[in-house]
Formats: sequence, C-alpha cells, structure tokens
Amino acid sequence: MNAFAQQLLGVAKGYLGPATQTFLSSEFQALGVNANTIEPAQLEALVARVRTKAARAMGDERAAELASALAACGIAQKQTSGTHRLASDAAGKLLSNGKARPAEVAYRQLVEKHGDIDAYCGLARAQAAQQDIGAALTTLRDAAARFAQAGDRASAVGLLLEAVAIAPSDLAAHRRLAAALANQGDLPSAIREYGRFVDMALAQHDTRRAWLELAYGRETLGDLPGLRAIVDRVAAASGGAAGPAPRTGEVPPIIARSELAPRAAAPQTHIPSPVAMSRPTALTPRSEPPAIRPEPPALRPEPPALRPEPAALRAEPAALRAESTARRAEPAKPVAAAAPMPQPLGQRLHAAEPTTRPSASQTTVVLKGASTVTHAQQVDLGGPADLLARAGFGSNGHTPEPVAAPARPPRPARPPLDMELEIKALVAKGNDMAAANTVATRATLLIGMRDKRATDATLDAARRLLTLGKLVPASDLLLDYIAHGFTDREAQRLLIEIDCAIGRRDTAKEKCHLLSHAYRLDGRTDVAEDVERIARIL
Repeated sequence: MNAFAQQLLGVAKGYLGPATQTFLSSEFQALGVNANTIEPAQLEALVARVRTKAARAMGDERAAELASALAACGIAQKQTSGTHRLASDAAGKLLSNGKARPAEVAYRQLVEKHGDIDAYCGLARAQAAQQDIGAALTTLRDAAARFAQAGDRASAVGLLLEAVAIAPSDLAAHRRLAAALANQGDLPSAIREYGRFVDMALAQHDTRRAWLELAYGRETLGDLPGLRAIVDRVAAASGGAAGPAPRTGEVPPIIARSELAPRAAAPQTHIPSPVAMSRPTALTPRSEPPAIRPEPPALRPEPPALRPEPAALRAEPAALRAESTARRAEPAKPVAAAAPMPQPLGQRLHAAEPTTRPSASQTTVVLKGASTVTHAQQVDLGGPADLLARAGFGSNGHTPEPVAAPARPPRPARPPLDMELEIKALVAKGNDMAAANTVATRATLLIGMRDKRATDATLDAARRLLTLGKLVPASDLLLDYIAHGFTDREAQRLLIEIDCAIGRRDTAKEKCHLLSHAYRLDGRTDVAEDVERIARIL
C-alpha cells in the first residue's frame, strides 16, 4: 500500500482495531480504488462513507471522531504533495495529443533522471500507444522488480496494476500482481484480482482457463472463503461441471495436484470373462484316432492254482475238526489282537493305495546313526568340531590368546547451556525483517522456557510481523504462545486481527464474542465493549 493508505490505516486502527484492514478494503473497493491507488482526491467520498457506515457499529459521536481524524490525514498529505510535476505534465500532454514517440523520449529521460513510478507508467503508456504491448509490459515488470528489491512494495504493486490495466488478459502480469498483493498482506485485493481474471475468462467462454487459474489461486493463497465463492460462480457458468479435461502438456504440476484441476477420463479397458476366454491351441488336448490310441494293459488271468476255492466246497482236515470241537467246549477268552488274514492276490492287486506319502509329512524323520533329525534341524549330527580342522588346517596344539578390548576413557559430561546468554545475544536493531526474525526467535526461546518475559516478547514479535505483512509466522507464534499455557488476552486480539486479514470473518466474529465474555469475567467492561463493537463491524 502507498504512504497515504498506510497513514489512513494507522489512524483507523485506533478506532476499529483488528477489523481495520477489512473495513478500509471494502470501502476502497466501493470507491473503485485499492490500498495502492488511493489518493487525497478520493478522501472526501471516503470520509462520507466511513461516517455513515461506522455510525451503525460505534455510534454517531465515535464515527464523527474517526471521520475527522481521516480528514486530517488528507490535509497533511496535500501539504506534502504536488512538487516536481512540470516535466511529467509536459510529457503527458504530448501523449494525450497523439505524439507517442516524442512522449516516449520525454518519459525515458524522466526515468533516467528520477526513476519514479509516474515516469515508468508514462513510458509504458507511450509504448502501448505505439502498439508495442510487449515492451510496455517488460518496462513495468522490470521496474516493479526493482522497487520490490528496494523494499518499496507499494510502488511495485502500483506498477503491476498499470500492467494489468494495459493488458488485462496477460497471465504473467495478473499472477505477479496477485502474488504482490498477497505478500503485502492484502488478501482481499488478491482475491478480487483472481475474481477479475476468472470473470474475464468466463466472458470469453473459456471455462477451462477459469478453472485452471482458480485452482492455481487456491494452491497459492489457500482455501479462502472468497475463492470458494468464485468456485461457485465458475461452476454455475460451466453448468455444474468440474471443468473440462485438460489438454496434454498444458496443466502445470502445481495445478495437477489440486483438487480442482480437471482430470482426463480413465480409458475403459474390456476384460473378458474367464468363461468366455478360449484356451490356447497348444493347451487344448487333441483326440487321437482309435487306431493310434494305446490301450490300457489288461490284467492277466489268475492261474487256477492260485484261484481261491469257495469255503463251502473245501474239505476240513481232521486235526482242525477236533480242535474246533474243543474250542466249543471251553469258555470264551478275550482276544488281544486279531491276526491279519491273508488276502488273495486279486484283492491285493485291486486294493486302494495310500493317498499320502511319508516324505510329504511335516514330521518325517531321518535316522542316521543313533540320533534323530527332524526337518527343522540343520546342524551336523556329530559333536562340535573345529572349523579349521575340518578345513584341513591343524591347530598344532597352539591356543590363541584372547585379545583385550582397548580401554576407552569416559566421555566428559556436556556443559549445561546458559539460555540467558543466548537470549541476551538476540537484540533487534531496526524495524526490518531481520529485526522481526530476531525478536520472534527470542520470543520462541522464552515460550519454551515458560518465562514470564514471554508475554511481552511474543506480543512485540507478533506486532512486528503483522506490520511487515507476515501473517502466517505471526499466527504460528501466537498459537505456540497460547499452547504453552499463557492466558494473555492481547494475544487473542492479535489472532482476531489475523483472521480478519486473511478473510475468515466468521472465525473472527466468534472469537470476538468469546473474548468479550472473558473480559467481562475479568471485570474489564470497557475493553469488552470495544471487542463487541468490532464484532458488530465484522
């Protein structure tokens, strides 16, 4: 944002608190400007809108004070502006009269002499008037990169806004502008830039391009409510579909990972049923002619001598006849085991063979010598033997002496780390990003030590990070502070400000209600009323 917008933000923050950025961003959008293009000329309309809208949440008296403070910012701004404009106005008159080439020469001289944003924008307009859009975009992109490296983000964003105005459909300029706005901490403006590009693609009936750019925005900015609203708009324009299938080689890898990236339909492969599959010819058994087919071997007829006689025709011997008579007279005795009856040869030939083999059993044993070896034993059957003797090398009666392990000295104890020296060494110098990182590191150490100095250090580091637009590091630091059991209310207020900055207004409003109840329980009614007023603004 430019210097004028920063001044407005600083004044309004004393009245609106964490809701300042969201409130001013919506008012800037209603006026057709943003935090990088707002000028004192739009201040009167801004003050009128702020007085009307703020009176609903904070009352007429408080809203009048806010409007007066904003008007005073405009007076101070007007006193310091409007110098060294003669050469720029002369070059602008040349361009408005249709003399693009002389205007380009004049603006190039201003760029070499002053190098301000007006000179670069005028040079780009002169090049675009000569139908050289590529040169105009190159001029603006290089100038924006130069200003960004110098730390002037407001001028860099202003140049990228001019590039988007010259070429609204240029993808590189659009993405650079959205990234610059997000790095600046102005997420609502970044979301509106993605919405503008998506609306332009929908106006050209290019829903595929709209889906791709929206997926890229959700990949870089996150799943914000503003982007979800754009998703609904694109889905309605494309008939509820999730986007057409991407053409080969046009989807970047970062888009291909997103859930919104259009995916090609998987080819349907027909897998034939196993029943319907035909067997290969080599596996199909061929029927042989009856003349070639070998006949099974026929059993030879049993000789008559070996054929058993029927028991009724066989004559019983006299010895057996007397023995059987004696057995009838004796009482019956228990029989221990019946002897197996010999079977005829024919029955033995046709008897069923056993269905298992002894070698297939898991309990098969091998008898070797006098020991039993199972299938799980893999050692030798004999006693232990010297491996050198088995390999052919005799020991010759020599017994090797055991080698003693070298004595190691005990490891000295590590000296205790003095955290106070580490904390004293972390001293911030200035207000740049390096100083903010130093303060954040010191706060992290104090939080881990659960030191009472952690509260002041954490709040200071979070405010520094918020000033530089680093919302995620500030949020992580505050959440770590709360997770370690600290209960300072100011950390919750800073988290509400972060939620407002990233567009989570529902979460911020809920936190405002909870924080107001906590302040009332603490007996701080005035602070609770301020928090409730912020919730009404949201």
